[in-house]
Amino acid sequence: SNAFKLPAGQTPASIEVQLLSDLGWNAMLGPDHRAMPIAHTQLLVGTTIPALASGRWMGDYFGALAAGPSAAGTLVQVILGEDYTRRVFPTP
Repeated sequence: SNAFKLPAGQTPASIEVQLLSDLGWNAMLGPDHRAMPIAHTQLLVGTTIPALASGRWMGDYFGALAAGPSAAGTLVQVILGEDYTRRVFPTP
């Protein structure tokens, strides 16, 4: 909803981690990259069947394509871009 406003002190990533955790995902915040924003949300997807399935779901959810393999090989890493932030957390 465009009526949602980002709470003070929260980042889009912290909101998404909480939402995914509430759904039962093992979600966590990574390093803070606000000083180096990216234009398009990126997915890094591991090579295991569960990671590939999760990567497909997350690609639909975040509106992103897989950008490469994850560092750990079994995980899905999401790097939120400005495209996602503007779409989900619009500013007045």
